[in-house]
Amino acid sequence: QSKAVEAHMAENRALTTELQKVAGQRDQLAGQRDQLEIDWNRSRADVVNLIGHIEHMRTTLDRLGVQPASSEPPTYQRVTQISNLLHNLSGVRLALQTLLEHYAADNDPNLANVEACYRQALSQKIPYWDVRATIRVAAQVIRPTTYLEVGTRRGWSLAQALAEAPDVRVFVVDMWVEDYAGNQGAPEFIQQKMQAVVGGDHKPKLEFINGNSHDILPELFANKLSLNYGETPQEFDLINVDGDHTLLGAWWDLIDLFPRVAIGGAIVFDDLDYIGDEAALGGQAISIQNRPPMPDYVETLQDVWLHMQSIYPNFVFLSCMKLKFRAGIAVRLF
Repeated sequence: QSKAVEAHMAENRALTTELQKVAGQRDQLAGQRDQLEIDWNRSRADVVNLIGHIEHMRTTLDRLGVQPASSEPPTYQRVTQISNLLHNLSGVRLALQTLLEHYAADNDPNLANVEACYRQALSQKIPYWDVRATIRVAAQVIRPTTYLEVGTRRGWSLAQALAEAPDVRVFVVDMWVEDYAGNQGAPEFIQQKMQAVVGGDHKPKLEFINGNSHDILPELFANKLSLNYGETPQEFDLINVDGDHTLLGAWWDLIDLFPRVAIGGAIVFDDLDYIGDEAALGGQAISIQNRPPMPDYVETLQDVWLHMQSIYPNFVFLSCMKLKFRAGIAVRLF
């Protein structure tokens, strides 16, 4: 009986030690999350101060009678325009119209889900934007000459960009995994669809970059790929990240592409409400490239997106907070 008591006590001590370790790890993660919130608040305050300084400079120049060198609106005005159009659901209305016009006959099972979100947002007046509505608004305001899209599938987002900017030079990065999301596209299909979107007076300038974004993007920016319309721009007016939906894969794509956004341009990120393919599907990101490690506390794609705010304070972030498939957009100020 004495030996049994000693064994039981030893087991309790071991369990207590493990619980203390778990508690320590929990406290460490909580500290990291608190630090992220502090960093984010500081970055946000810096951006607000910067916008205030810019507005003060603009007012001073107006009083002095100094006219801007270009008719293009300043970047901070672009942020306001994009925010207003997203919140008044202009992007949702236009995106839905384009999707129904060009994709309703495809019998894609995913279209009904997207349309249902759009209809709910419109009927209940919910400020809502997914990747398609966001790309539509961003293209309308920015009028991009260059557009990079990671993850295209059927071209629903790409169609929104070309509907507003039919002459934009487009870079499409996709692995074209067979039957992805129930109904995969292909370069030939995308070419045909985009021609229908831009109409007979234009020809879509599409560069198809086939492969894993985590390995092919470094080659693209090093000008190691054969392209149809010249060399790769080192910065893009508009970027859409909607490819690898593992947390790590999304982290890699954003780390690679945030520095590639031109001043006054924007980057869009999809599915903020998603927990990531690791937890949902057992997926795993693969790359031969080395990148900064992802923080341990990241649990959703929204966590990945929020962390970008602490890394890139030169962007203003707008994130949708309601309904499924919600997206975020970040506009580069400087």
